[in-house]
Amino acid sequence: MAKVLRYADWTAAIAKNGPATAYLFVGPESLLRDQAILELRDALTEGTPPPIERFQGGETSLAQIMTAFSTVGFFAPRRLVVVSSIEKYGRVSSAEREELIRTVHDADPGSSLVMVSELPLWEFQRKNAFCEALASNLPTVEFAHPRPAEAMRWIQAECTRRKLLLDPAAGELLVEKIGTSLQELARELEKLSLWAEPGERITEDRLRELMRQGFIGNMSDLLDAVLRGSPDAVRQWIGLGGTEPVLRVVWLLQQRAREQMARGGTGADRLEALVHGAYALEKGIKSGQLPSSAEETALECLLLNAQSGTRNARPAGRDSQRSTARRP
Repeated sequence: MAKVLRYADWTAAIAKNGPATAYLFVGPESLLRDQAILELRDALTEGTPPPIERFQGGETSLAQIMTAFSTVGFFAPRRLVVVSSIEKYGRVSSAEREELIRTVHDADPGSSLVMVSELPLWEFQRKNAFCEALASNLPTVEFAHPRPAEAMRWIQAECTRRKLLLDPAAGELLVEKIGTSLQELARELEKLSLWAEPGERITEDRLRELMRQGFIGNMSDLLDAVLRGSPDAVRQWIGLGGTEPVLRVVWLLQQRAREQMARGGTGADRLEALVHGAYALEKGIKSGQLPSSAEETALECLLLNAQSGTRNARPAGRDSQRSTARRP
């Protein structure tokens, strides 16, 4: 097992020793991960920041990614290549896997390849032999959601940056309702910045009022309702008023369902059906099988199916006359 660092340790190592040629970034904390990628780009910068070449796992061959990583031009002598959902390369041959690891180990300093997975480290390692090899051979940075006390410190710092007056009790309520995902907390603080009056001190009572009015915390309520199998889930989704992208809701459902499955307990079959249904909907949207006019209806079907644990069928294609996802 290669050395596993947390974000703060990784930034200290970068400042002291400079960037490595390859990293494995794992975990669901997307805000810190995105911030780390930008910090890595800055660390690679000599004059003009290097371009960030982004690839989606499973959509490009490893050979193409290695070519992008190894090829530099006169105007871009350094490269930063980021590959998302790296666990999707689990079916590559052992020869390809070994070639990838050998290439990044032998690469000249100056460019970096970042392989990203939103899975927790323990789940990533057990995913397949490819994931196990990456975790064993590459410096790994784990981006787990912070503990509540750490999230509170982040909220305080972020409120200072935004010039937002948030009482500590209101911050604790925000963490209780939204969770400790910094990406989600950042979105809610952005909403507070929009709804709060200039110079207003946001108390716990004021925050509860905004929550009752539907301005804060709706996404959390939606996710909780879906995971409970509550019939309120569709109402919660309609109440969002189309302000949340369908793909974002689908991704968060997958993430929360996997986390709850990892903790054990009842309802594992229903949660597994939810993950499969969410993945099928995501695939339908990204591949173009599902027309954009049908996305919201398909999500409503997914939420209805989540009550009973029914798996969604393949999303409707472009030639379908109905803008719904078929039940099996």
